[in-house]
Amino acid sequence: MPEFHRLPPLPSQFAFMRPRDRGAWAAAGPLTDRKVMRTLSDVESDALDRAAAAEQLAALRADRSALADRVLQPWWYDVALGLLLFGFLSSYAFDSLWVTFPALVVFMGALGALVAAYKRITGIWVNTPRRVLALWAAVVLVVLVPAFVLAEGFEQHWVMVVAGAILGIAVGGFSRYWGRVYVASLREGL
Repeated sequence: MPEFHRLPPLPSQFAFMRPRDRGAWAAAGPLTDRKVMRTLSDVESDALDRAAAAEQLAALRADRSALADRVLQPWWYDVALGLLLFGFLSSYAFDSLWVTFPALVVFMGALGALVAAYKRITGIWVNTPRRVLALWAAVVLVVLVPAFVLAEGFEQHWVMVVAGAILGIAVGGFSRYWGRVYVASLREGL
């Protein structure tokens, strides 16, 4: 079961819900008679055709193969992503909001353009799994916390350029790796 699944509350847990009297339940109607006499779906009444099922399965496999062929981002996407992160983090070396804020605006706008380009090229958007995001967050914390401590606490702002280069290379490499893993998982299911 998914993690977000919760059972509904019991009626006794609500003070404002009072049970109806027996007469109201008796007058509800023949719902159970209808359910017993009718089939629940067309699948129950139709025999499963093996040839049709095999044909549908082959069509699904062909669709999955076609998706695996087009879902990997082009090489320039990873390079652009890495350069964008490098540029944004390097803007902290100037220690000025007049540089960092415009860099943030450019960074966010360019990320939006990258997402739009990916959706236009592939026709879909792939969400990153939580465990992958957790790994990326750990890498970012290991690099950025010491960099911010040196930059802000010890006035060594040049460290942000190094942190930007490390994380820019890392995000480009991780993006390519995770894209290939996703394509492999699509092909594995064939």
